[in-house]
Amino acid sequence: MYSWETLVLLRHLLDQGLGKTAIAEQTGVSRGLIYHLLRTGQLDRLLHHVAVVHIDGQSYRLRELGALLSPTREPPRPPDGRTT
Repeated sequence: MYSWETLVLLRHLLDQGLGKTAIAEQTGVSRGLIYHLLRTGQLDRLLHHVAVVHIDGQSYRLRELGALLSPTREPPRPPDGRTT
């Protein structure tokens, strides 16, 4: 894991407007970590003033998908009406 000082330095460099690739090359930190820090910060800002509602059960989209993929559904027939 990276030290607190390294993370503060990365945040400072990002705030100055340096590109993620340039920061990764200068500091030796992977670009994946930099992207992770950015995503975490964006989610933190987004979720700071919202109420998150957890809903149990299937959504209507999943119910429709389940109906389409159901094994009880009859397979489609060819246009000429033959059965195989």
